[in-house]
Amino acid sequence: MRFLLRALLLCAAVFLWSVSSVQAQDAPTDDDVNDIAKQLFCPTCENIPLDQCGTDACIQWRATISDLLADGNTEADIKAYFVAQHGERVLNVPTARGFGLLLWLSPLLFAVIALGVYIRFARNTQPVKVVQAAPVTATTPQADYISQVEAELDRRRGL
Repeated sequence: MRFLLRALLLCAAVFLWSVSSVQAQDAPTDDDVNDIAKQLFCPTCENIPLDQCGTDACIQWRATISDLLADGNTEADIKAYFVAQHGERVLNVPTARGFGLLLWLSPLLFAVIALGVYIRFARNTQPVKVVQAAPVTATTPQADYISQVEAELDRRRGL
């Protein structure tokens, strides 16, 4: 009889311990909720993360996230739930498909275009060649010509 009573008490203790641990797991913390809320935008404010907004809609959304976490949903499930309800505009990071794929690839596309433009202009430009000019002296034909031009200009100016 004592053995049966001890076994019953042990089973009751294990049951109470497991129930309390399940209840502790069912109640997600604010940090768990905010980890997901950081990845979603406020439904009423523009470009404000859900964890930073204090509107009634955001409070309701955070409560929904908490309920979904308590039901055992994963982060991906919760984000999929909000996308299904409100569209991809609620995600602060676009998905890599459709128009979101263009957003992910646009920096790479611009870098390739800029590199192509740089290479094209670099090939078309010739390096600047520094040519040392011979000093102009009075004995060169250019000096004679320059002095004739200067004389003609002086004559036309009336000097």
